[in-house]
Order: sequence, then structure tokens, then C-alpha cells
Amino acid sequence: MQEQIKLSTDLFQFSTMKIAVQKNTSQEKEHPPLPLVPDTEIEISEEKDYTKCSSFKLLTNPTDATSPKYNFSVRYVDGTQSVRAHIKWGLDIGRVHRGLNLTTGNAKHQITMELCRGTANTAYAEGVNNNRAKRFLLLQQRARDGEAPRDTANGETEAAYRARVEAAVVIVAVPDFNDEDLLLGIQAVMILVCPYKALAKQKRYMRRRMRKPADMTVRTYVNHINRINIEEMHHLPPFQTANALANDEILDIITYGLPKSWTREMDKQDFDPFSATVGTLVNFCERLESAEDFQPTSSTVEKNNKKAKSSKKPYAKSESGMWCDIHKSTTHNTADCSVVKKAMSGDSGKKSDYKNKTWKRKADDNKSYSKKELNAIAKKAGRKAVREAKKGEVNAIAKKRSASNTSSDDESIRSVNMIECGMDEIDKELAEFDFDKVDIEDGEVSC
Repeated sequence: MQEQIKLSTDLFQFSTMKIAVQKNTSQEKEHPPLPLVPDTEIEISEEKDYTKCSSFKLLTNPTDATSPKYNFSVRYVDGTQSVRAHIKWGLDIGRVHRGLNLTTGNAKHQITMELCRGTANTAYAEGVNNNRAKRFLLLQQRARDGEAPRDTANGETEAAYRARVEAAVVIVAVPDFNDEDLLLGIQAVMILVCPYKALAKQKRYMRRRMRKPADMTVRTYVNHINRINIEEMHHLPPFQTANALANDEILDIITYGLPKSWTREMDKQDFDPFSATVGTLVNFCERLESAEDFQPTSSTVEKNNKKAKSSKKPYAKSESGMWCDIHKSTTHNTADCSVVKKAMSGDSGKKSDYKNKTWKRKADDNKSYSKKELNAIAKKAGRKAVREAKKGEVNAIAKKRSASNTSSDDESIRSVNMIECGMDEIDKELAEFDFDKVDIEDGEVSC
């Protein structure tokens, strides 16, 4: 028996246990390496801060030293900027090398070292020197293998042979920097700033979440996607031209990113975006875009719908508690309504509306409010007012009794009986009231 009680207690505690459900915030925390819109930090303002960038005078024709020159600025990177900022930095460095007509690897290396700071500088130097060291070891191995074998016929000893080989290796000079070293150094900087599985994250973001912003034209949207795919994707690890997406994938990304109303319009017009080119798809979407400019915006329609819904709100009491069942208004109570008062007093306060009238009285037979309906409404309003008064009286007596136990039950019963007598008198007056004296006009009872 005790085990059953314990088991039931454990089941009760388990059923009442609050289980916290972890929300899926993976999409909220997902930040792609290359967002759709470029970052503002990659742009250099006209008022250049020379603590953040360097300016060069580049030749328009690098092979002609007398050709016109133009100013070009490159922003420093330190490993804390965005991935796109570091990609632009690498492209700008190549432009500086060409514009200054630098032909030696050492000169290019010195310029590149000056344009990076902090951890970016360390990563670049490590990438360049590692490849340079590998080339140096390869040259030493070639020098060692290029030496003639041991001359045993002339009595060359083993020690003499080794000394001859080491002398050949020692004279091998450390190679200069070349373009391969610089490329690997820049790629080392990109590996430093790119997140884990950067290429996979970028492709997943483009396929699932890169939708067209509402304030962006479709041509600008497509140009941003093409820029990412053609100019920037191959700069992500593993640094291959195969990083770019195929044309059918780009069409799928663009179609998914368009508004749903546009894709429905494509189905109506039997337009298959996957069998078309990117240019044809853009032209079709631009026609839809221009057609929407001449139609009311969805926000205006929503506002009008909200106004229409707000004008048809159900009847409800106001914050002050006032409500009239006859006029459906919150400006006064039913007990204070002039229609109810006039009906109870038997005086409409107006002369007959049928004097000096040219139409017949039979024309009023089709009005929305008949005498019987008005009698029922007035009687209902009177009963409701009496019930509210009765309820208030009973509540007051109950509160009084809770405060003091000396109050008598006879007094409360007497008060309730007085209210019921008043209700009977109201019913009697309403039964004897002549509704011909009440002003009914256009289906409404004026107060």
C-alpha cells in the first residue's frame, strides 16, 4: 500500500514538473561570412583617416612610367574586420602591386606587410615564410642530390664525401619571395578571419535565407548575388574556382528570394524560371515590380481593413461602466435614458407628428421599431435597471453583514421586497402606457 502511495506521489510530481523547452535560435545566431549587402566598413570616406589607410599614386599604364597617375587608398586590416573587408584588402593589394609596376617578390612583400596590422600581420608573415622555407629545403635537397657520388676509386673517404656535400648545401642561398608566397600569405589571413566551414555556411545561407529586401529592386538584388558568387566565393577556403555556385542554383536562390505573389504570377503566366536565364528572369520580375508601383500598397489596404473592423466593434461597456440598451451607447445608463423616463411618465414631451402631414399613417407600418418591440425593449431595460439596483442593494447588505453580525435578516428581506414591488409597479405603468405619444423616426427612438 505504501509503495502504491509513493508511486502515485512520484507520478503527481512528474506531471506537475515544469519542463523548459529550448527555443531554436540557430537561425537568429547564424551570421554568414558574406551578407547580401556590403558592409560600410569596407568603404573609405573622402576625409581619409591615415591611421586606418594608406594612399598611393598608381599608374594608369604600369608599363609606362610617364602615364597619368591616380590616387588610390587601401584600408589596413588587423583580423577584426569582416570577411568581405579582408577580401577587398587582398584585391586592393594586387591593384597596388600592378599600379606601382612592382616586379620583384621582395618589393611586393614589403608593401603587403605595411598594409596589415596585429594578428593579420602575424598570419600573413607565417604563411609567407612557411612556403618560403619549404622552397629553401627543396633547393638544399636538389643541391645535395646534384653532387657527384663518392669517388672510391681515387680513395675519397666517407668524411670527405660528406664535407663536400655539406659545402654544396651551405652555399644554397635563401630564395626571394615570389607571387606564390604572397598568395599563400594572403590566404593565411583569410583562414584566420573566416569561420569554421565558411563555404558551407555561405552556401546554406544563400539557399535558405537570402531573400530580397522589400526596399531593394530586383536588379540590385540579383547583382548582389552575382557579385558574391563570381567575385568573392572563391576567396573562401579552400580557395578554389569550384566554390562558385552553378547557374541553376543561382536561379533557385533568386526565385526563392522573390515575393510569393511574384512566384504565383509566374505560375499564372506559365513562366518557368528554371528554364530561363538570369537576365530573362530579371526582366520578367522588373515588369511585375513596375506594375506594383501603380497599385495601392498593402500597408494602405491593411490600414483600411483595420478601420473597417474597428468601426464594427461589438457593443461593450465603457470604462466608466455606462451603457444604454436602447441607444447602444456609452454616454448614459439605461436607467437615466430619457426614452425610458418618458415611457414611465406617460408623456412624450412632443406634439403628435401626424398633424399637418400629407402622408398617411399606414406608411409607418413598415418601420423597424413597432409599438410591441418598443414595449419589449422598455420593459427589458426597466427590468435590467431594477436587477442592477437589487444586486447593488443585496451586495451592500452582504458587505454590511460581513462587517457587523448584529444586522437583522428582516431588514434585508424587507429591502428586497420593496425592490420587487417597485418592479411590479413599473410593469403596470408600461402596460398602461400609450406608445402613440412616443416619437419614432426612421427606425430610431429619439431621446
